[in-house]
Amino acid sequence: MIRWLRAWGLTALVILLVVAAGTGIWAGYFSQWFALRSVVVSGNVTVSKEEVARRLNISAGEPLLRVDLDDVKARVESIRVVASAEVFREFPHTLHVVVVERSPVTYIERTDGAHLVDKTGVDFSTVPQPPEGLPKLAVARATAQDPATKAALATFSQLPDELRGQVAEIEAKSEIEVSVTLADGRVVLFGSSEDVPRKARVALALLSQQAKTYNVSSPNTPVLSD
Repeated sequence: MIRWLRAWGLTALVILLVVAAGTGIWAGYFSQWFALRSVVVSGNVTVSKEEVARRLNISAGEPLLRVDLDDVKARVESIRVVASAEVFREFPHTLHVVVVERSPVTYIERTDGAHLVDKTGVDFSTVPQPPEGLPKLAVARATAQDPATKAALATFSQLPDELRGQVAEIEAKSEIEVSVTLADGRVVLFGSSEDVPRKARVALALLSQQAKTYNVSSPNTPVLSD
């Protein structure tokens, strides 16, 4: 009798666990108990919440557990101005999308306006006039994969604030021919994007001397010319 009761109790426990698991799966994946009712977008500045919501390709009422977070993340990051996105669920009914937008570090001059370029070389937005203080990028083919573009941006990113703030234009004829033109018209030739901090220190020390061009591509033997 005792064995029978124990066996029955164990069987009942297993049945309860199976029922509970089944109920949980049904509630999470098929019922309206955890259905999507709101999408909260944060971190956006220039891209609208409506545009982000349109890219999600999900409908109100869809169970939260059935929302593919990786797919939603990829869709949001396909927006040109978005650098990255984080997506997470808040039960019972909310999906959060946290957006990080691209920031311009330079711009390309085109007939249709100023194309803003971020630190990775992505042309992500066009405005009538470039923001004040943003340097111009002069390269033959401005893309994130272009070696000259990469070298120009790598050089600019390594400049100390004292020198970076004076730059009006960054030019790269090739990945080993990078130069910057200062606001007063003087030109600093860096060559490649290697050893930029040292080259910049040499350039800053030389800028007190009168010249039009400061070649610090070989920082041990800099050359000044008019």
